[in-house]
Formats: sequence, structure tokens, C-alpha cells
Amino acid sequence: MTTTIHAAPIAFSVGEVAKLLGCSTDTVRRMIASGRLDAVQPLGKGGRVFVGRASIERLFDEAGADVRSDAGSWGQVP
Repeated sequence: MTTTIHAAPIAFSVGEVAKLLGCSTDTVRRMIASGRLDAVQPLGKGGRVFVGRASIERLFDEAGADVRSDAGSWGQVP
């Protein structure tokens, strides 16, 4: 018998965030530039950009949404 553990990702790519929020990647980049979303670029300029899950949760909290009530949905990008 194999046991599978599904862990919620700690960071998402710009494209994944756009899908989660239902907006364009340009909008996500503008949100990063304005400071509404925290992001990191581990490989430096020209590398992929990642947004932390906590930053996305904070955005939903500010909007009054409770996205953590269904933790199983994290990481299941449509």
C-alpha cells in the first residue's frame, strides 16, 4: 500500500498566480511591482519569478475572502 501526501506549494509562478486570481500575467506583474504581492527571483534578473502562498493569502484576506477554508484546493491550478 502506497501513501501519498499532498502538500500545498509554498510558492507559485506568475502564470499560476494569474490562473488562481483569474487575471492576466501582466496584472500579476503590476501587483508585484506595486508591492501588493511579494515575489522572489531566485536566479536573479532574467530568471523565473515566484510569488509566495502567504502573499496570495494576504491578498485574499484583504479582500475579505477566506481561501484557507479549503486547503485542498491550493496547488490545483485550473
